Amino acid sequence: MIYDYDEIFGDDLIGSAEVDLEDRFFQPSWQQVKDKPIEERDIWHPSSGVSQGLVRLWVNIVPTILLNNIKIWDTAPKPPDQLEVRICIFGTEGIKMMDPEGTSDVFIRVFFNSKNYKETDTHFRN
Repeated sequence: MIYDYDEIFGDDLIGSAEVDLEDRFFQPSWQQVKDKPIEERDIWHPSSGVSQGLVRLWVNIVPTILLNNIKIWDTAPKPPDQLEVRICIFGTEGIKMMDPEGTSDVFIRVFFNSKNYKETDTHFRN
């Protein structure tokens, strides 16, 4: 089960992904692979017939007697990076001409989330 974490309200179910562990454990070709491959599985919600996205994972089945000899993977999230996002708009289509001269004063607004957005310069009489 995969949930969306919420601090105030309850966590929301995004969906679930299924992995057959028994089939893997008894498959000799899977047992022989030292470093298990990263896999992608579709996330399915019970109320939708459309995939809700992908989850990336790997499966490693280790007998309890060998737990002390197994490599521990660090799965902590990476620290956030400082990034600069630049968006170049090279053309537009389907803009209605709203001015009496058959032109429009066009600008484009890009939203990163519901509160943060950036706007281009206004290009008058396009």
